[in-house]
Amino acid sequence: MSYVDRVDEATYHVWPATDQAAALEREQWALYVEWNQRYEAAVAEPGDHPGQGGVDARYDELESLLTPHRQAPADARHLLTEWRFGPGPRYQLEGIDTWVRWSSSR
Repeated sequence: MSYVDRVDEATYHVWPATDQAAALEREQWALYVEWNQRYEAAVAEPGDHPGQGGVDARYDELESLLTPHRQAPADARHLLTEWRFGPGPRYQLEGIDTWVRWSSSR
């Protein structure tokens, strides 16, 4: 797993994530996907979104634990992207249904 920090419309900083950070990211993503499934089923409201803070204690804890890992280091790679969205459900436990082509920006 790698971290990605958007620089502009098509340029990103990319750097490796530790196994621990990747596990925490997957756990937080699972909480989001669960909320999104409830939202799409009209069982949850936008105000219930865990990313708003104060809604889901574990999500908030994970956000705090992950913040230092999400800061681009000085040696992060600068990459350009090309995005394509797939036909499947956008938010899945395995990730989003998206195809990304990365290329060097330098």
